[in-house]
This record gives sequence, C-alpha cells and structure tokens, in this order.
Amino acid sequence: MVNLSAWKDQDNFEDFLIDYLCSPVGYEVPQPKVARTFVEACPRQYSLVLDGLDEIPAELRKRFSECLDKYVSGLPNEVAVIVTCRIEEYEELRDDYPTGLGLIQAVEILPLTGQELDEAFAALATKRGKDWKKITLTQRQLASYRLVRDFLSTPLFLNLAVEGDFNPRELLDRGKEQELRDLVLERYLERKLAGQRQYTPADARRYLAWIARFLSGAEVSHFGLKTSDSTVFDLANLTPPGPPRRYRLFFMLFYCLVGLVLGLLYGYFYGLVGLVLAFVFGLFVGPFYGLISGLVVGLFHGLNSGGWFVLLQKVAHRRLHRANNLPLPPYDFLEWGIEMHIFRRVGGGVRFRHSLIQQRLADTSEATP
Repeated sequence: MVNLSAWKDQDNFEDFLIDYLCSPVGYEVPQPKVARTFVEACPRQYSLVLDGLDEIPAELRKRFSECLDKYVSGLPNEVAVIVTCRIEEYEELRDDYPTGLGLIQAVEILPLTGQELDEAFAALATKRGKDWKKITLTQRQLASYRLVRDFLSTPLFLNLAVEGDFNPRELLDRGKEQELRDLVLERYLERKLAGQRQYTPADARRYLAWIARFLSGAEVSHFGLKTSDSTVFDLANLTPPGPPRRYRLFFMLFYCLVGLVLGLLYGYFYGLVGLVLAFVFGLFVGPFYGLISGLVVGLFHGLNSGGWFVLLQKVAHRRLHRANNLPLPPYDFLEWGIEMHIFRRVGGGVRFRHSLIQQRLADTSEATP
C-alpha cells in the first residue's frame, strides 16, 4: 500500500518505492539496501496498491504516469497493480495523456444497490436497534425515505452515519440532502472530538477550523502568507523564505549596537591605561572580547545559514498560539490529528482524510479578527 501523495518527481518509479519504504510516511525500513533488495528481487511476492493519484500535484501527474508505465512493463504478469483516483482527475489525466496509465482497465465504484442497502440496514438492526430494520420495510414511497436511501447509498455517508450512532428517525426528519450531509458530518466531528482527552473539544475544533480556513484561503499566517496548496497543511508554509525587512533592520541595529559597546569597552581598557596595564588586563579582557565577538559573528552566520527559518517559525507558532489558533507545540497537535484519523501524513505536512470534513470545518467557523 503506497500513498502517492509522497511522490516527489523521482527519476524512476523504483527509486520512489525505495524512498517510500524507508520514509516515516511509508514503512520506515531502517536500511535502504534492504528496501532495494525487496523491490528488485521479490516482485512476485507482493502486489501494489497505489492510493490517491489525484493527490499528486497536477503538473507532476503525467511524469508519474510515464514512470509508472515504464516500471509496470518490466514486472512479471502475475503482479497486480491497482491505482486509485477520483473520477474527475482520472478523466483529466486520460485526456492529457491518452497512452497511459498502461493498465488493463478502469473500474468505477458505484453507490450501493437497494439490496445491498437493505442488507446493511438489517445487519445494523441486530447491533444498533430495530429502527434500522424498519427503514428497510416500510414507507418506501415517501420522499423522505427515498432521500435517506439515496444519501446512505454512498458508502462514506453510511459509514459516517454509523460512526455518529444515528437513529434512522433523526435522518428522516431532514428534507434536503445538504441538511443530511451537515447533520452527519457535524455528529461525526462531535463524537470524534469528545472521545479524546488531550485537548478540550472546543479547543480542538477551533484549531482544526483554523487549519481548514487557512487551506481554503480564508486565513493567512502571522506574516500575511496564504497557502500554496489547498489540501496539504505544512508548518513550513507559515513563514516566508527569508526574513521580512523589519526583522533584518532590527538585527542590523542590534549588531551595530553590540559592536559599538564592544568597541567602547575595548578602547576604554586599552586606551585609558598604559602599555603595562594593557598587557596585564589584556590577559583577561582579550579572551572575553574574543568570546563575545565570536558569539556575535556566529549569531550572524547562524541566522543566515538557516537560523532565520527557525526563528521565524517560533515567532509564527507563538503568534498563532496567542491568537488561540494553534496550540504549542503545533507539531504535537498534527500528530494527534493523525492518531485520531482526522489527518493523514503527506510528506512533511498533513491533509484532512476527507475534503468534506475540511469544508465543514471551514464553513462553520468564524474568521479570526
């Protein structure tokens, strides 16, 4: 099982598989040599499920398809390769790249049939109450009944309704599909957040909502930056690549003041006393002055060699925490979201497990003043 959101435009698909096996996003194989041996020498012992072709940036999908076609053409016939993708993105790729994906056929997952729904409701009746059984037997001609059946024929919403511990009568009271969707998503979020202890439900909801609004473009970081990706949230995107002008001016002023103070101290100790005292005091003042100078120079070079990024990240995190938009440290919150199955890891960032959850959070939260 390979999450294609980890694709980083490697030279060939085999290198991508090896990188994925070794990465924290994948299987964390400690030795690349072991991963390479597995991929190269044991292709008959596994099948590939490549999940989320639509999660690869649009500009990289054709390149990915070319690499995958070349790799698949060298596999034994008994090796199965399955690629999952949303219909719209698949059709776009098919139009742009008519000769790929080099697979045998495309299969579309359809809504549940009426018989499958009745079987699911009957199974739920034995575990969740007889009301689920009643919905399969009575009043099929009513518009509310048909609406609920059409809505629950999508496996996602049927699963969310089960997770939300709904009674069917609650669903039959709604007159529109959007009302059903909002009700099911909201109940799912409420139960998900109430079932954990690390954050209060209100705080967790507020943090998730800010991330959702940031991804939708309704929020910006402390530095006024908007996201470059509407699906993947990465803490690195909260800060600019270089320090803003006011930070550079502040640092230059600080550097000049420190240099001025050190220069005055040095001149005082070496100019006010004579050569003999200068020699004696120099044994003590010289090393002290050299230490301070080294620290200042080291600070200057450290900031310009990646230190600015760390400093700006800290500033962004603290400002977001002060505005009650994210907790400290934010990395722990993202890991919590992954463990709660609200997020899934994508490279160095995370994305909501379903866009409907992200959209619901963004639509039901208020913009930060």
